[in-house]
Amino acid sequence: MTIEKIECLQSRAPNANPADFDGSTETVVIPVIADNQVTGIGEADARPNIIPAVLQMLSADVWNLSTADFLSGKNPLEALCEETVERCLTRPITVITKP
Repeated sequence: MTIEKIECLQSRAPNANPADFDGSTETVVIPVIADNQVTGIGEADARPNIIPAVLQMLSADVWNLSTADFLSGKNPLEALCEETVERCLTRPITVITKP
């Protein structure tokens, strides 16, 4: 099972009282769809217009991969936990020297 697609569903309740929620009236639901069509659901307490922008960003280079390129083809149970945390906390440094 590997990640095939990541979607983003924005949710806003502009007329709601934030006290009725967890303090936020905006959230994002993120379906993660595997190649066998099993779908997992994630959620982010972030401005709804920010998360789609992050998901649509293109890769700049091997150190700045887009979310889609980083997660596509990976096992969702591994990529969304261990590997993501590892990549966020450690970044190898490459030193290029002339001979």
